[in-house]
Amino acid sequence: MEISNDFSLTHPENPTTQWRLEKPNTNLNSQIHSLKFDQFDRYLAIQHSTSQLTLYSITNLSKSLQSLSPSIHPQVSQDTNPCIKWKPGCRNKAVFISLNTDGSLDHWNANSSKPDYRLFDSHSLAVCADFAPDGKSFAFGTSNRNVVVMDEAYSKAIHCFQPGTGGFIGHSGRITCVKFDPENSNVLASAGSDRLVQVWDLRIARAVKAIFGPDIRNDALDIRDNAILAGSCRETECLQVFDISTGVLIYNIDQVSPPPVSGLNVLSCQFSPSNRGLQILLVMPWSLQVFDTVRSNNQILLFTPKNSSNFTSATFLNTSLDICLSTDSNPPNIFYLKPSTNLNK
Repeated sequence: MEISNDFSLTHPENPTTQWRLEKPNTNLNSQIHSLKFDQFDRYLAIQHSTSQLTLYSITNLSKSLQSLSPSIHPQVSQDTNPCIKWKPGCRNKAVFISLNTDGSLDHWNANSSKPDYRLFDSHSLAVCADFAPDGKSFAFGTSNRNVVVMDEAYSKAIHCFQPGTGGFIGHSGRITCVKFDPENSNVLASAGSDRLVQVWDLRIARAVKAIFGPDIRNDALDIRDNAILAGSCRETECLQVFDISTGVLIYNIDQVSPPPVSGLNVLSCQFSPSNRGLQILLVMPWSLQVFDTVRSNNQILLFTPKNSSNFTSATFLNTSLDICLSTDSNPPNIFYLKPSTNLNK
């Protein structure tokens, strides 16, 4: 199905669902690295490849509310997965953290043009980050393989889980992603290039489960209802769901469409927040794919660009099953992909 001149869409297991593509008016000049909505879908924060941040009201993407320019050190860490993470529960103010290309981490109140505070250690760069669901802490992985949990209000370390050497239970390879359980601020998962997912219990300050196998290189880890979703950069078993308590594989999602050329790069994967994870979004440079966990994990959407552009980021909104996505076209573009029927049925 041709949804526009630039994209094609197929939905083999749900042919009755129609999708509408919307292109909001935007004025974007630099490439988009990531985009993220706040918990209530009021604000959209965009992180550009330059590390500049732009904040919009979701009702008007043609005019930014604020443009923020982090002070970036000359070096750029190749191990960093730059990202934006909103503080949950903030109805009256916009608070978020940004992990920048140089391995620094800034804490922002969007009403100010300068960060509230910055974390930067040239010997221990931040490489990935996530906010706890209660908003009281956030976690980040470091270039020297530590997993650090910070008190958000006082910017002080609560926990520092060390690498998996010398008797410590931790990571032996580069940390690529950290993710809190959205219903439990005491449960944190981390993934690394050692093909290991560690599950940490912050109440007892140690790892309580290790899952071996997933090859997670980007922000491709999610948690929902005692299940861990892992997106691996490999051509087989690239999308898997594990039991967080036992570490046992629950199922592989087998209907992933392969890339047009060899080499599979998973940018992100995500349970849908608005309906308790009944849909799963898989984001790769060449395609967006949605799977229905109710219908035997069938692929219900395959969305691909028709020209030479690639997707750079995509996410479910938090209060609906709409998908927001960005491309690396020149100039860069943002689109909404909206289902016209209730996918819960």
